[in-house]
Amino acid sequence: MDWHAISTCRRRSSSRSRWPLGLARHLNLSPQEQQQVALAALLHDIGELYIDPAYLAAEHTLQPEEWRHVVNHPVLGCQLLLALGELEQPRPVALAVLQHHERLDGSGYPLSAQGDKLNPGGQVLMLADTICQLLGRQPFFPQRIDIALKILPGEFDYDIVSTLCRINRLSSKHLPPPPVNVPDLSKQVQRLLQQIGRLTQRFWAMAELDIGQSPPARKLLDGSMQRFNTIQRAISSTGAGELPHDQKDDELQRELWCVIGETRWRLRNLARQIALRIDKLHPHEQVPFMALANALMEH
Repeated sequence: MDWHAISTCRRRSSSRSRWPLGLARHLNLSPQEQQQVALAALLHDIGELYIDPAYLAAEHTLQPEEWRHVVNHPVLGCQLLLALGELEQPRPVALAVLQHHERLDGSGYPLSAQGDKLNPGGQVLMLADTICQLLGRQPFFPQRIDIALKILPGEFDYDIVSTLCRINRLSSKHLPPPPVNVPDLSKQVQRLLQQIGRLTQRFWAMAELDIGQSPPARKLLDGSMQRFNTIQRAISSTGAGELPHDQKDDELQRELWCVIGETRWRLRNLARQIALRIDKLHPHEQVPFMALANALMEH
């Protein structure tokens, strides 16, 4: 373990423990469930004590191969909590810690669990943690919370999303609009659309060469293509590619900035999902998938 990691984990846990408890209260969870959520919130990243702190630095963008190490921290945290014999009701708390990065549509980690297999406490933790991350991004625009939670339908629990969006609207209602200081926004849109075009061609090329692919490789390609198509439809539905290059409306510029950021994050997340499953493939199959993951990480 690393003392820097211990300090970072303690600061993050204490600052982020209030959000899950407040959200649990807004959702009218039982007092016992609220207590479990509060305890899980304090301990949810305890597994990061065993991760290289360089990977956890805020300024560091995780590469696919590095992600394979970080993704284990919910499992480590769950195991640690289950080993604490004096902890009351360890299983619900440990399960919430295990699932605090899982998403309703199966795009989370470490198990890619989905639907009714997810623990409500874990979903509260995951969404509260997502909000904390969004609040820390610069420049921050309040509408990014709504966009992040709604850009991919089915990604998050509807009731929790509705509650968070309502809180966001109420809390930002009387705030002055943040200044727009986003350079070269039109160029960023074009770069993103060009990247999506290149990725589409790469996916098509891999699909045409499916002869001789093993079942795990075929399954990984099909699942990745499905996820990529969902992301592509999401950005198309925003109309980002149809806005004039000299767009001066501040509100639209803020929304566009948020859409770009959320789309890039999901492309990177897809790259990491591919990297997590690549070891199940034959060596000769790993090369094109690793190249695909790197292309998804382009900025």
